[in-house]
Amino acid sequence: MKVINSQRIFRFADKSVIHIPFGLSGFYKSVLANEGAVLVVNADKVVCIKLNDAVIQVYPYYCKAISIPELPPLTFSVVVSEKDKKACTALISRVHYLTSPNRGFFFALKDRDEVVACCILDTLKFGNPKGRYYINTSLCEDLNISFEGWGGTTSEIHNALQNQLELIWVSRIAKAQKYSDHHIGTRLIQETLKAIPAVLPFPVKHVEVIRTCGVEDSLSRDFLEYAGFNKIKLRNQSTVSYSSNGDLFPKLKPCVKMYYWKKIESTSVVENARLFVPLSQDPFLWFANNKKTWELRRARGQFTERHIYPGRPVELRLGYSTNKKLWGMINKVITGESIESVLAKIGDFQSVIPIASSLADAAEKARTILKTPSDSYIAFEITALFNPDNLTCHV
Repeated sequence: MKVINSQRIFRFADKSVIHIPFGLSGFYKSVLANEGAVLVVNADKVVCIKLNDAVIQVYPYYCKAISIPELPPLTFSVVVSEKDKKACTALISRVHYLTSPNRGFFFALKDRDEVVACCILDTLKFGNPKGRYYINTSLCEDLNISFEGWGGTTSEIHNALQNQLELIWVSRIAKAQKYSDHHIGTRLIQETLKAIPAVLPFPVKHVEVIRTCGVEDSLSRDFLEYAGFNKIKLRNQSTVSYSSNGDLFPKLKPCVKMYYWKKIESTSVVENARLFVPLSQDPFLWFANNKKTWELRRARGQFTERHIYPGRPVELRLGYSTNKKLWGMINKVITGESIESVLAKIGDFQSVIPIASSLADAAEKARTILKTPSDSYIAFEITALFNPDNLTCHV
């Protein structure tokens, strides 16, 4: 097994690969270089990196079902796909006063495959905000940093504070406007705090946020405080008030720069909001041997478009009572009123029923497997298949 940074993947001896979330491949490679670090499979067949007491979820990716009153079911996950990263970048560009950076680790809150809120985590290396003084005043005394002389601290002091406070910086937070009345921002940050120990392969003790807001907004309790953050005012400043009516000379608006920090309280917990797909022996082996890439089901229960969408993790299991599993991701979804219409849309009927000799034969064999007829069907393509049994080390 090796990490290939340029491709952002783990590559295993059997040539199977696992994609690594954005911004983390270098850190994963560094962690696995430690003598005590091992790649393991837990009792539920989730692939993890284990180093001392830390357990980092690798695959399936960290993904959690979220329930918010008056909203449809949502999922919170670390961002791995280019599609989701672009959606996060587009959302930030629409609603944030700063552009989206091309670095950091992304987390997203999604309604099916639509990103409704996101945040980016990074390490703040180009400055040393004064708010850090309040996280641990004794540490500042140990480093001989005075509050009055904070602005003149050296890069060595910046690095020392970064390392000793074990900081991670939330560089961007964004949410879609139509979700503004549902405390989405608070929930996004709360879930990010829980995910950090399970996703980031390096120790983090404190999360910091720097936010510019209007003077009146700075006086009221905000979404970060509801998420448990401490808040301190850094300074008054003026910022450009962008006008939607195309003013050539927008006015300066008085604002306040705020610093927030919170200590990480949670420990690493594996989260896997996967679609569970039980299979009989033949279909399971077809998937395992890369002969089958599409699964066809009657559209009912969990097998509907509400629950089946591109990007959702999938667990293919041999029956209900075994622990034989394959992990994958939904890539495409097709629906139809008959088995024949769905197979025709897929195009390659043998990607559904590998032993079929014709489209009619595939439809007949599919009817035998599904047993009960239906007036609607759904098929989904499963890619990035990974067999955890190919890893020999377990915990």
